[in-house]
Amino acid sequence: QVFYAGHGGIRGVATIVNASAPPSDAQYGTPVPCGRPCFLDDPYEGELMAFFMDLYGHWAAAGYAEREREKIWELKRAKLQRATLEVVHNGAAANITCQRGWWFSAHEQWKMLMLPYNDVPINWRVFVNGERARTWWSADAAIPGLFASVTDVATPPDLNPPYLSAVGVPPVAFEPIAKNTTVTPYGAFPLMLLGALSGNFSAGVAWHSAMLRGPSMQGPLGSTESCDVRGTAISPVVTWDSKATTVAAMSGGVGSLTRQFLQGN
Repeated sequence: QVFYAGHGGIRGVATIVNASAPPSDAQYGTPVPCGRPCFLDDPYEGELMAFFMDLYGHWAAAGYAEREREKIWELKRAKLQRATLEVVHNGAAANITCQRGWWFSAHEQWKMLMLPYNDVPINWRVFVNGERARTWWSADAAIPGLFASVTDVATPPDLNPPYLSAVGVPPVAFEPIAKNTTVTPYGAFPLMLLGALSGNFSAGVAWHSAMLRGPSMQGPLGSTESCDVRGTAISPVVTWDSKATTVAAMSGGVGSLTRQFLQGN
């Protein structure tokens, strides 16, 4: 009841209507304005919450009909779209067909780390094609790295850079891209996951290594958060996002563990 707004909508942010009252199904609401997007109706990392609520929500106890959970998936359909990246391969025009991203930031593949999506062949094909599009775009644009939402770079004395969300691959994204000069090593985590699951780490290691070879991109705390593609600045912060995702991906994610749990329950 905290995050479900009815009609298939899962709130990205919930408000407590009356902080003095006992928790109840009437004490939560959707803020106004609620942000953009307002609900977790995406086919990206927000889908993890949809699965959790669908599988483990006590729908009948909350007063909903059994079909209510299907509305979550119906609402999400609008953003599940095909996109095409036009490339040149061996001197001829070619297309890479993939799933349209919000920004096509690498973090949008976070769900692949958590659930066994790769058990479904079409999901695997879409995932692989998405990484083809991601790498091809950077290679064609001569960008020595990959894009993911991350803390931006800064130059002294500024040590408080903003978070940079709107980065990715413009031709296959819903939303416009704000900047294309900040790359991050964790932008390669989907490639690392692909490598762990397929047995071929070459592409993931190559792109990850390219970013780590940048000036000041390694230090006492390991890999640096992000860097400018011209090698003129780095991000002066350390976050879990930019490190653990890559390590988890190298290990194959936790899809095999969640598969085992789901099959046993």
